[in-house]
Amino acid sequence: MKIRSIIAAALLLACATNLSAQASDEYKKLLDELSRKRSTVSPREFIGIAEEGLAYFVSRYPDSPEALEAHLNLGQLYAQTGEAEKAVFHLEAYMARSGERRPEEIAAAKYFLAKGYLMLDELDKAEGPLSEIVNGGNEIPERLRNAAAMDLGRIPILRKLAIGNPAIPIKAATSDGREITLDTFKGKVLLLDFWASWC
Repeated sequence: MKIRSIIAAALLLACATNLSAQASDEYKKLLDELSRKRSTVSPREFIGIAEEGLAYFVSRYPDSPEALEAHLNLGQLYAQTGEAEKAVFHLEAYMARSGERRPEEIAAAKYFLAKGYLMLDELDKAEGPLSEIVNGGNEIPERLRNAAAMDLGRIPILRKLAIGNPAIPIKAATSDGREITLDTFKGKVLLLDFWASWC
């Protein structure tokens, strides 16, 4: 009985090792192919090819270390193309998985995750990762810390300008000299046309 268990465990280990090597080889081939195609196709076509290849790899080898990197690459790709929900899905999957990662990879994942949250107007969720990057110290690239600081600075403005918030008080003079405020139009549809005399 013990011998069967030992043999079964050895077979499982051999299969897992073989699968890991296979995943590693396939991922390297995929990255090589993407690298070759990057300069031969349009950016839109390249995004489609990369999306298809990386998504297929993640579905085929979901537990491999390379799938972790593929989630990061897909998340960044989707964040840069404005597909916030897909970006958040892949970057949350990347952040949830354990594995060996470099600090700059984690910071990049947090940054693009925060960008996805910002695109989805989930400002509270974006604030945490951006703050972590800004306060992350020298192991995070300066350009990334600066970009995160800029986005973090936009959050209070975005909160004030959010749909459903009351408009800022505006006073103006009508053509006959009367002073009016936005409050006088509360509950009505109002078109504001801003212009300047130098236009």
